[in-house]
Amino acid sequence: MIEYKDFISIVLTVLTIGVVLSGAIGFFTIRNKAKKEARKIASKIAEKISRDIAERVANEYIQQNLPAILESYNLGINNFDVEKLQENKNEIK
Repeated sequence: MIEYKDFISIVLTVLTIGVVLSGAIGFFTIRNKAKKEARKIASKIAEKISRDIAERVANEYIQQNLPAILESYNLGINNFDVEKLQENKNEIK
């Protein structure tokens, strides 16, 4: 038969192993949730930064090249096209 002190040692050992296992499981669960949340936050921040940069770069490009852009559009329309556009506009009315 098991002596009282041996029984207590076995119970305490089992409890210790249970606490260690539950702590490890808890640690990995919390770590995974923290990683997922960090990825979400990082993704939102990266998206905002990339949108801001893209908007700034697009605005700078347009400001620097607007005259050339408008000139290229103006060169693309000749008198025939303007007359054709006026005819179509009158037909729509």
